[in-house]
Amino acid sequence: MEYRRLGASEVRLSAIGLGTANWVFSGAMSIVDAQQCVRTAYEAGINHFDCADTYGAKPHDAEQLLARILRPYNRTEYILTTKVYWPTGKNPNERGLSRNHIREGIEASLRALDTDYVDIFYCHRFDPDTEIEETIQAMSELINQGKVRCVGVSDWSLPQLADMVSIQKNIGVHGVEVIQYQYNVLNQDADRDGIMSWAAESRVGIVTYSSLAEGLLTGKYIRGKPFPSMSRAQHPGPYWSIGRLVTDNNLAKVELLGGIARDLGISVAQLSLAWILANPAVTSALIGATHPLQVKQNIGAVNMKLSRAILDRIDEVYRT
Repeated sequence: MEYRRLGASEVRLSAIGLGTANWVFSGAMSIVDAQQCVRTAYEAGINHFDCADTYGAKPHDAEQLLARILRPYNRTEYILTTKVYWPTGKNPNERGLSRNHIREGIEASLRALDTDYVDIFYCHRFDPDTEIEETIQAMSELINQGKVRCVGVSDWSLPQLADMVSIQKNIGVHGVEVIQYQYNVLNQDADRDGIMSWAAESRVGIVTYSSLAEGLLTGKYIRGKPFPSMSRAQHPGPYWSIGRLVTDNNLAKVELLGGIARDLGISVAQLSLAWILANPAVTSALIGATHPLQVKQNIGAVNMKLSRAILDRIDEVYRT
């Protein structure tokens, strides 16, 4: 396994991380499968486990399940992440990035995760109703209290990131160390919008989610054939957009990527992950495996170094 430094922090993440968004949204995955995926990941050197307070049928479901599975392992040997922003109750104050919701959110997540601290605490989205200064002060306080090691944000725009950096420098608080962003062969908005170059210049880490386009880049969706029975498309969840991704154009691109993968003797998923990891701005790519075999196969991408010629062929597919 390869480990990469998270921005300017002391934290090192495995190049592949295991996400949990798909664990308890539907019947597509059993608890036993989740346990086996974590064990397989951990034994292969994955130290990065990503969660959120709202993953699950109700708040903190996925956090509680992850805590149960990770209990046998030494807490200092893995990186645990969670998030705050989305509603966790009916009260209008139980949402967003206010100081109060951040404080209540971390306490609830620490209880659910059965830990004294999380390694990364993300602002799951930008909150237009709360001043950035209030948000980053509240997050910085959690670092001072030892409840959080690093602060991250997810899906913030470049202007929002620039405002955040300016404010945190002016008031002298802990800075953001990582951005979580949707990024894959079929969705390169992070490049187009300048997120990747900004992160590299600012020494801020990048963790990619939807790294395999919610399963589309595994090659299991085929034009003219029904969706696989245990796929996300058959078990829709509130965070998934696979139904919008399975288009004729995208399926045609996956077929072209399949041709490149066959030339290399690897899977489309491995090719797609190797492409992400070839970007020096990326710290870790999250996968959402539902079976331990998927974990093993995806980890194989870590040691695959793509040539410039192959990267150019992949770029041609993206532009078609």
